[in-house]
Amino acid sequence: MADPGSPCGRVGLPISYTTAFRFCSRMDDAEELVAGYFHFMRSQRRRKPVEWTPDGQRLMRAIELRAENERRRALRQARLEWAEDRDAWEHQWR
Repeated sequence: MADPGSPCGRVGLPISYTTAFRFCSRMDDAEELVAGYFHFMRSQRRRKPVEWTPDGQRLMRAIELRAENERRRALRQARLEWAEDRDAWEHQWR
């Protein structure tokens, strides 16, 4: 049990969990057990993967195609700018 004068004392509730954790960085065994239990129970509540419908698959494919086109467009633009910079540099040093 902590000193009653400390912010982590068991007398009353702390102002906030973050404030209490700032002063009590070490958990005792019981607190660690409780935290592990809640962490485990939360991990059991995770959503199961949803089955894709044909409409969802089409939408995902359209999004992937658009992203791929955007990447290609950005790459073309970068190559064009690089070529312009190279030509300007060569022209400067002729």
